Amino acid sequence: MRPQTDIANWLDSIDEEGRLKQIYYDSITSFIATNVGELANLVLEILSGRYKPNLLRAAKGLIREGLGKVIIFGHTHDALQKNFGGGARYLNSGTWRKFIERESKYTKRKTVPTYSEGGTQFYEDQVFYYYKFKSTVNLSYVLFHEKGEGKAGPRLIHQKMKLPKG
Repeated sequence: MRPQTDIANWLDSIDEEGRLKQIYYDSITSFIATNVGELANLVLEILSGRYKPNLLRAAKGLIREGLGKVIIFGHTHDALQKNFGGGARYLNSGTWRKFIERESKYTKRKTVPTYSEGGTQFYEDQVFYYYKFKSTVNLSYVLFHEKGEGKAGPRLIHQKMKLPKG
């Protein structure tokens, strides 16, 4: 799921009654309750910047140290190409995973029961937000050519392919 914050919206899009989202929230609550210490340490690492390495900064450092003009990392889920000047550059091939991402957002009005008084049920129109999702395959890769074969040097090829439904 990309971004991961859309998981609850995606679950709503495939189960309007909310059962899957409730299971998801119950699972998260249970996980947090049983792993408080580990999660607290992870939050501290994220806030201090120690959890996710800055690969762009690392690549620049490796180039500065003279370890090469082209640094390639992979599997950060997002393909990236950054030129540093003087022929030096960083390439990240991302990933080849299938993922689900939000395609659009729309609203629906529904009449829902609000309260009852004296045996009479009262209703109200409310707006609900829904999301449409699509499956995509990220086909990013780094291509190298020898001299005379084509465009010299490595380059990043990045394609997103929408998968057919079904």
